[in-house]
Amino acid sequence: MDDDLQYRVVTRGIYYCARMLSAQYGTVFTHQEYQKLQKVYSIWICPESASGQHSITEYRMEQLQKLGNLPTEEEDYDKLQVIVITLGQEAAKSENPLIRFLSLLLTSALPLESRKQQLEDEYQVQINESMEEEMSTVCNLGESIARKSRAEGRAEGENKLGTLMTKLREMNRTEDAFRAANDPEYRNRLYREFKMA
Repeated sequence: MDDDLQYRVVTRGIYYCARMLSAQYGTVFTHQEYQKLQKVYSIWICPESASGQHSITEYRMEQLQKLGNLPTEEEDYDKLQVIVITLGQEAAKSENPLIRFLSLLLTSALPLESRKQQLEDEYQVQINESMEEEMSTVCNLGESIARKSRAEGRAEGENKLGTLMTKLREMNRTEDAFRAANDPEYRNRLYREFKMA
C-alpha cells in the first residue's frame, strides 16, 4: 500500500485506465471497430513518500513473444499507461527538473514568495494572481487530504484492533490479547490468523 492509503496507486491508475478504455465504446468506436481504440493515460502526483524518496515510474502494456513471430505493432496493444510521480523529501533540490518543478508548485514547506521566485528564475514561469491562488489552494487541499487520510487510517486501525480484541476475548485468549496490545509483529500474526490482514 502507498503511505496512508489502503491501496496501491498504480492499481487504482490501471482501474481508471480500464474505465477510460471501456468508455470509448459508442463514442470513439462502435461494434467491432476496436482498431479505433485510443491510448489512455492516468498520471498520479503523490506529494509525500513514506520512504522519503522521489520517483517517476511508468507502467504500460508490452508484448512478450513466447513462441513464433506474430508481427504486431506496438500501437495495437499498448493502450494504457499509468505514471506515478512521487515527491520525496528535499524534492525542491532534486536534480530532476520535473520533480523540482512539481515540488515548487505543490509544496507548502517553502514560503509562496520563495517558490514564485524560483519558478520564475529556473523555469521562466511568471506567476500571476490567479496562478498564485491555485498554488495556495492545491497546497491547502493536499495538506487537508493528507490529514484526512491519516485520520481515516488511524480510525481503521483502531477498529481492526478492537475487532481482534473482541474475538480474542470471546475465545478466552486473554494472554494473546495482552501480547497483541504491545507486540505489533504478534498482532499482525493474529490478523493473518483471523484473516483480517
